[in-house]
Amino acid sequence: MENDNKTNPDLKDVLNHYKNRGECEKYKAASFLIDNISIHYSSNYKWIDGQGKTIAFSELDYPDFDIALEAFKSIKDCIKISPKPYIEKDIAVVTPDFLIKNIDFAFD
Repeated sequence: MENDNKTNPDLKDVLNHYKNRGECEKYKAASFLIDNISIHYSSNYKWIDGQGKTIAFSELDYPDFDIALEAFKSIKDCIKISPKPYIEKDIAVVTPDFLIKNIDFAFD
């Protein structure tokens, strides 16, 4: 694993996890993912009002699309809102537990 300042030091726990268990292939997979994590990200958006304040709304908070749409329309009828895209780097959000769980899942 490359040792640079772009790598989350907590992710070394993932390597220790597989090293201690003697799981060489999973160790190699973890090493590859960790070495390349700094270049990966996801794009998302948040809703903001005319003053740039974030509006607390997520369509995933509702049991179905129609209910979410009605809630969104209620907000939109009251204030002017617009989407503001943002990028979330994987290095900032991926935890050791998440990585271990998903590597194990992929190998299973």
